[in-house]
Amino acid sequence: MIKIRKIGIEDKEKIIAISSKIWEGEDYIDSVFDDWISDDKREFVCIADGESIYGFASMKILPDDTVWFEGLRVDPDARGKGYGSKLTEYLIERVKGRGGIIRLSTYFKNYESLHIVSKYGFQKIKGYNFLEKETSPVGINFSEKRIDLSGVDFIPIDWVFY
Repeated sequence: MIKIRKIGIEDKEKIIAISSKIWEGEDYIDSVFDDWISDDKREFVCIADGESIYGFASMKILPDDTVWFEGLRVDPDARGKGYGSKLTEYLIERVKGRGGIIRLSTYFKNYESLHIVSKYGFQKIKGYNFLEKETSPVGINFSEKRIDLSGVDFIPIDWVFY
């Protein structure tokens, strides 16, 4: 029977296996898994049938009571069955009645996620350009690197760059 349940350490291998099939193997879930399952402000859940896991998602309650959705993944071999929608709906139901705002960020070409969030009434509030350029290698002294965030008008509390 398909059900949504909390993820535990015993699920790590299966979660990482799904994650490794996504974003051309460049997904960040393996680097945050241990932190996510131990975070008492986070709900990290999967959609499963017995021992089989088909997808997972996470939400974190931020200090300003914003709820941040992240890490929605569905095994490519299990797509098209509504698992991403079921996970999203489950998380929305978990935060109903508490007030506040649910936020998320997704890649502008992540059409599956964009479809799901538009179905549940999420509205785009910001867009960012993705630019890249090939250059020759250069040396960077990271101890001197500074990030200037002046003029940045939207970085939520507790934002983490993966």
